[in-house]
Amino acid sequence: MTEDYKFGKLSIPIKKKPKKELLETEKMINKTRSSIRVLVENSIAGLKRYRFLSDRLRCRSMALYNKVAGICAGIWNFCLTN
Repeated sequence: MTEDYKFGKLSIPIKKKPKKELLETEKMINKTRSSIRVLVENSIAGLKRYRFLSDRLRCRSMALYNKVAGICAGIWNFCLTN
């Protein structure tokens, strides 16, 4: 799977230690990570609005599925720019 799909570094928020608070720099890091995560989650939710991507896969052709997923992503990106 790692050969087929390239992905970036995994970004996990910094958790506070028991009976200690997070430092201001750690809070800022968590805030920037969460703002990026929100954008990614909103884009995934936007793609799932096209029910072809969220319902059970009924087409047998992976090429067709990839084309339709690309079309849905294009429509979603077009809606974001307008």
